[in-house]
Amino acid sequence: MKRTLWAVTFFVLGFLALVANPASAGDPKAGDPRDRFEGVYAYDDERPPVHFTMWLSIKGKTIKGRIEEPATFGDGTSDKLYANFTGTMFGNKVSFKKKYDGTGGQSHSVPYRGTLDGKTIFGVWKMNGQSGTWYATSTWK
Repeated sequence: MKRTLWAVTFFVLGFLALVANPASAGDPKAGDPRDRFEGVYAYDDERPPVHFTMWLSIKGKTIKGRIEEPATFGDGTSDKLYANFTGTMFGNKVSFKKKYDGTGGQSHSVPYRGTLDGKTIFGVWKMNGQSGTWYATSTWK
């Protein structure tokens, strides 16, 4: 419970900061530091949490971006895994689907839901009977 509350709080604070300044939501490929978030996703079992970097772009109600994470699963051909995501944002609620790009033999999708609070987004993910929590905080100061 303590891990979930911490993850949610951290995630929401970063996301709200981005919503409060929509001009900061540029093209994730451009490398604008305002688009960069550092985060963690955790499993509901005893597996260790996974740290990731996310580049997020918001245009109207559409969100999209890219995620880079260490290869904690996969076929062992890569040290990192990469995924693209697209989704929607209504108010401070976010919903998106992360799709791995084939690196490390991974090409499956994972649906995410979350809430933006300040500079943090936090929420839950669920896939094929597995689930967990996640958060990401903007690195923009």
